[in-house]
Amino acid sequence: MGAEQFYSTAKGKTPRDAFKSAHADACYEYGHGGYSGTLAEKGGYTMSNKPDDISGSKWSDMVDEFDEEDKDQAHYQELKRDFEVYDDKWGDALCIENGDDEYIFCGWASS
Repeated sequence: MGAEQFYSTAKGKTPRDAFKSAHADACYEYGHGGYSGTLAEKGGYTMSNKPDDISGSKWSDMVDEFDEEDKDQAHYQELKRDFEVYDDKWGDALCIENGDDEYIFCGWASS
């Protein structure tokens, strides 16, 4: 089985509300058959350790481009932890707060 990257945004008063909305949308759009490579494959989310001074979209790019061997990069520990969530196709989606009650759900999912 393979994996696909996914990136979804949703608004909600809480991350849980946003996840439920985004997950329901993905299930509706891609079905319940499994292996869609989308947020529909995720049973939950883990909140990001994003620093407050970085936008959600910038942080998602930084996580995607994370180089574990470059221990001198800024925010190494936070990126490493978030990358471990992001890179797990069987685990939770990574949830990144993006301001104005918007959340980004991203990572790899089984396909």
